[in-house]
Amino acid sequence: MKLTDLTSTVTPSPAKETVSARVKFPKSDLPFYRKLGRTDLTVSCLGLGGGGHISSEDTLYAFDQGIN
Repeated sequence: MKLTDLTSTVTPSPAKETVSARVKFPKSDLPFYRKLGRTDLTVSCLGLGGGGHISSEDTLYAFDQGIN
């Protein structure tokens, strides 16, 4: 089997521009945070799933917004 260097024949594809929508929701008077069990930890009522279908950018945005 002969190994061939293919790097010279590969042309890079142009970067695709991605656009993500950021929806602004109105502030709510519902409790967004609560105590975790009998601990002194305060956590958000909404959690971000760990299924792996969420981009790193969206995960960081959710964390910056206060979602654990």
